[in-house]
Amino acid sequence: MEAIYRHTGEQFILIMDEWDLIYREFQNESALQEKFIEFLRGLFKSDDGLSCFALAYLTGILPIKKYNSQSALNGFKEYNMLDPEPFEIYFGFTEDEVAEIVERPDCTLSQQDLKEWYEGYKLSGIDIYNPNSVVSAVSDGKCKSYWSKTSSNEEVVRLINMNYAGIKDDILNLIEGSTIRFNCATFQNDMVSIENKDDIFSLLVCLGYLGCVDDGGDYRLAFVPNKEIRTALSSLVKTQPWFNSMPIIERSEMLYNAITSLDGNRTAEIITEIHNSPNVSLLTYNREESMVFCLISGLMWRTEREYECFRELQSGKGSADLIYAPKRNMNLPILLIEFKYGLSAEEAMEQIKEKEYFSRYRDGDYPNDVLLIGINYDPKTKDHQCLIERLDK
Repeated sequence: MEAIYRHTGEQFILIMDEWDLIYREFQNESALQEKFIEFLRGLFKSDDGLSCFALAYLTGILPIKKYNSQSALNGFKEYNMLDPEPFEIYFGFTEDEVAEIVERPDCTLSQQDLKEWYEGYKLSGIDIYNPNSVVSAVSDGKCKSYWSKTSSNEEVVRLINMNYAGIKDDILNLIEGSTIRFNCATFQNDMVSIENKDDIFSLLVCLGYLGCVDDGGDYRLAFVPNKEIRTALSSLVKTQPWFNSMPIIERSEMLYNAITSLDGNRTAEIITEIHNSPNVSLLTYNREESMVFCLISGLMWRTEREYECFRELQSGKGSADLIYAPKRNMNLPILLIEFKYGLSAEEAMEQIKEKEYFSRYRDGDYPNDVLLIGINYDPKTKDHQCLIERLDK
């Protein structure tokens, strides 16, 4: 290449896709990795390389491998999921691009469908969609998780099972909708040099299993970005032998049993326990949305296969705060829930009846019983109360 440059006087642009494949597929072969990185170093940092290349453009999942505090390829400028600026819009589809896609005559999906399933990667405040999954969903005409058969799933299981500082609980909380703060400064940009929970979260962000936003300095807030990833992670953790014995799973079962047993006191106790957990943001603690989050996260593991969850669903003479409707042909009660912040559970129950939120479930399509559930939160005592009544079919 240097000889061609000397002859023509024109420099090369080199593009290498999946530059990090050796680090991902041969992660335990350190000699091969070192040989590869030295090859790249010689290619791009030698006098010949510096002269014959106008630009070298490498793409992959992992950032450039770190060696102690120095990178073997420190002449490169990196843009990755942890620090994407200013190329955020090229990491996936933007809102405008998806809007164009759904307007095509061959697309049967709505932008809201695609947003729920594949959006959620917040890069510098810009909403980014998983491009491969959007293309696959539009081609298939339906939304589903296209991560279920990816080879990185095994790696995620390995990382979770390390259980650094209780990461199993953290992953379950993330799936429920919580955020986790982590430091990305120590990440060595490979899949082997994992020394703590921060490294695991950094890697999961790079792999696309988590999204993140800045939280000051080297800190980020990690979260599960969308339904596709939530579905994939849920499927992974459910195959693990420790899943059913986790306190979060047991709590979800207890909350559902308390509700369906019409035990308002026990229901209120469990919701208060969730509300006071570290996973509830202090910024939203004293808001009604925090109450909704507590109930949704608390019921998620018990209801996800059997129920559809709806927020602010038009019903009767108004919109119910939260409705859990059993999937078709399941003889389970409908859960109709109204929240009251700073008021009483009695007032929540009165509103359910006055607005007749249950009216849409009294026809032949829904022969199930309906549970009317009124929940309040007292900001002074930080306690909840709950009333539950059964509306027989």
